[in-house]
Amino acid sequence: ANKRLTELSDVLMGLVKIDSGDYQYNFEKRDLPRFTDDALEGLFQRIKEKGINLVKSYESGLPEVFLDEKRFRFALQVIMENAVNYTKRDGAIEVKLTRDSRIAAVLISVKDSGIGITKEALPCLFYRSNSGLYMVKKIVERHKGKIFAESAGIDHGATFFIRLPVGV
Repeated sequence: ANKRLTELSDVLMGLVKIDSGDYQYNFEKRDLPRFTDDALEGLFQRIKEKGINLVKSYESGLPEVFLDEKRFRFALQVIMENAVNYTKRDGAIEVKLTRDSRIAAVLISVKDSGIGITKEALPCLFYRSNSGLYMVKKIVERHKGKIFAESAGIDHGATFFIRLPVGV
């Protein structure tokens, strides 16, 4: 109970800091495939326990991106934890990293075979009332990126996308 209360307190403090612009960011060039693997590492046990088939598909030769390691790891882990939480036993999760050369960006996508999202709920996913995804959105925006999600509806899974600029 104490651990959960501490986590809730941290989330609420994070919301206050994000809204006030108090978060200090330290951007450094990072290798996105390595960074993504590191972020996934803490979820392997739960993925195994649920019998989830994890597929990683990383385009080769991706350029490095400027990330605040601590903040962006949190954002990526929220998206990945949600995928694990909402994917049923023996489901699947696909993590893809691709280049979007049209706009000098990389695209991270996390697709799950989970419970899905209604079309009515999609536009509200990143509102302040959904604290985890709201914080993710704010962190991605501080990285000059965009986050969005797609779902064909209930029982059709969901895909979350994060687009990050290269060289910024």
